[in-house]
Amino acid sequence: MSLHLSSSVNAGSYRPDIDGLRALAVLAVVLFHIGVPGFGGGFVGVDIFFVISGFLISGLLRQELLSQGRIDFKAFYARRFRRLGPALLLMVCVVLLLSYFVLLPDDQNKLGREIRGVALLSANLHFLQHAFDYFNSASDLTVMLHTWSLAVEEQYYLAWPFILWGLYRLSGRQPDKVARSLPPLLWLIFAASLAYCLWLSYHETPRAFYLMPTRAWEFAAGALLAITPLPACWKPHAALAGGVGLLLLLGSVLGLNEAMVFPGVIVLLPVLGSVLFLLGGQLNADNPVSRLAARRPWTDIGILSYGFYLWHWPLLALGRYWGLGERSLPRDLLLGGCWPCCWPG
Repeated sequence: MSLHLSSSVNAGSYRPDIDGLRALAVLAVVLFHIGVPGFGGGFVGVDIFFVISGFLISGLLRQELLSQGRIDFKAFYARRFRRLGPALLLMVCVVLLLSYFVLLPDDQNKLGREIRGVALLSANLHFLQHAFDYFNSASDLTVMLHTWSLAVEEQYYLAWPFILWGLYRLSGRQPDKVARSLPPLLWLIFAASLAYCLWLSYHETPRAFYLMPTRAWEFAAGALLAITPLPACWKPHAALAGGVGLLLLLGSVLGLNEAMVFPGVIVLLPVLGSVLFLLGGQLNADNPVSRLAARRPWTDIGILSYGFYLWHWPLLALGRYWGLGERSLPRDLLLGGCWPCCWPG
């Protein structure tokens, strides 16, 4: 009997509970952006997405590297473009068309600069440079503000595959050495990035919020779970891990608020919750929490989560601009919370 459960992510494997977790993440973000009372911490949905991304993609990259002795960079970036690019391009084109009828000329020019940042994978740096406070009411009219998180993720994946390949070369192309060296490397990235994030959060909070190096530890947290063998004796505790994880996530979404320093120490709650939720499903996919997350409609929402995230914010921003900057819960629910999930993505 094996003393460990495999924790690497297998190509072609599908975990519907992860789509359920995506649903929780995107619904939290959307309800926070709409301004639905009670969801003051919904902004942590982005952090949940970062952990999921690190878990899935790092597991696949590790598997490819150890089984094939290489990373096909061309194929990797082509897959990411096919997954993310067409829906993003469609959203940008439609928003440009709508902005012609809704925005004043100066604001159209501002939108053009935002879209340039999106195209250059530097939207987060654009908003940081122009002092767009994510939690300020003025951000309600910043049409592409939500793309900061896409830029952070793409910046991370511009570097991480090459770091993995460099580790493989330094290990003499020996899979056993890579397998032993990868966890310490990830722990180093995790610790350094987290320390920088916590320090910067209390000195220059906007930089801690927008910069990729202060968010890299969240991807690394998911990656560590993906590559770490799990003791078989942990399997009976799958429901406990998933349940505690879900409670931490719900507590973060419902209990945190924008007045708190963020990222700061409180970002540990949704990240730990995400890791524990994923751990529960990894230990035993049949545990009650994972089974709940794997049901419809959660999986349907999770599958559409990227498109939902792409469309909800620019529609909210344009609607609020048309409404002279005022929020309206019925209008915002209609624009941000209903039909956007029907768009591709």
